[in-house]
Amino acid sequence: MKDWTDNIESFIPITATNDDGTVKVEWDYIGEGWYGDFDPTDPTDEPLLRFTVLTRENGDWEYAEDASYCTMNQIDTDEKDLIAMGLLIIERFSECVEEERSWKREMQVASHWFPNEWEVV
Repeated sequence: MKDWTDNIESFIPITATNDDGTVKVEWDYIGEGWYGDFDPTDPTDEPLLRFTVLTRENGDWEYAEDASYCTMNQIDTDEKDLIAMGLLIIERFSECVEEERSWKREMQVASHWFPNEWEVV
């Protein structure tokens, strides 16, 4: 059973932002695991990251509705992979905004991406 203590205690949220600074994705650990709250005594559980999309409104960051999901990415996922996935999430979100359609389904799909697999989803 892996000891996740160091990963949990040292995790710092990771942010990806679009070029014009109007949309960002934050990756954070808020205590979630495969079965709800992470259970360090369960050898099948792992601490999972959550992404949240925020948009800049009048200079302030606002949470986008239906754009925060627990993912299948463990807390030890490489930062460069999280940034790359975050930028793709921003791209998908922005396409939905431009096309004036709901982004909820796109964000749900993104919550199932893994590094090196998300390019083909």
